[in-house]
Amino acid sequence: MIFGFIKCSYDKIILLSALKTIYFGLMLVIGRFTGLGKYMSKHAVGHFYAMLMVVTITVMIRSDNLHVARIFYGSMFGLS
Repeated sequence: MIFGFIKCSYDKIILLSALKTIYFGLMLVIGRFTGLGKYMSKHAVGHFYAMLMVVTITVMIRSDNLHVARIFYGSMFGLS
């Protein structure tokens, strides 16, 4: 596992929640400062962008290692 050094599952849940929050916060900051936020709020591409971000972080959290995540991403995007 990526976080195999954490023995308590409660600590792992807190760490993963923090990583998810940081990831989504980073995506919001990038959208705000690059001007993508205004464009995406007016067009349907914003919904697809949000869904892509949710699926991406979910795969990162659920995967045991990067190889498994790569398999998930490959099957999602037809690359396998």
